[in-house]
Amino acid sequence: QQFALSAPGAAPEPGNSLASAIQALSSALAGVSSPGASAASSALPPPPPLPGGPPAHVATQNRVFVGGLPQTCDDAKLHTFFSLFGPLTDAKVMFDRSTGRSRGFGYVSFLEVVGMEAALSNGNNMIDDKRIEVKRCEERGSPALQGRERGVASAAGVFGNDALG
Repeated sequence: QQFALSAPGAAPEPGNSLASAIQALSSALAGVSSPGASAASSALPPPPPLPGGPPAHVATQNRVFVGGLPQTCDDAKLHTFFSLFGPLTDAKVMFDRSTGRSRGFGYVSFLEVVGMEAALSNGNNMIDDKRIEVKRCEERGSPALQGRERGVASAAGVFGNDALG
């Protein structure tokens, strides 16, 4: 089932309680930042992390990779968008240390798997009119990642060490 976040004031689909809840939250958040406001005045700081940090199983099981972020997206905006799907423990945009510019991706950790699944199943994830890609994070050493690493290693074997640098 897919959910699209519509503009404030647009009617949700009848009988869809999750869409209604998202619509209500979206309407409530519409006044958080006004168009034309400066970035410093409109950006809300993300809430503090949970005391002692999230439980270890939450950090690995309920985390998503978010790619294709617009340059206008910061931690607070990422947190605001993904909190529409459920409570978060963390939302972080990755920045280049030398330039201070966004690298165009980030990570979001949900407190509950339900929120993560809602974000993953939503086919219309957009921030600042730009479609973003949301993928489940794979734990380091997982079979899915090892398959990708073997693919890189086999390419080195096919092309030889000189081809890779």
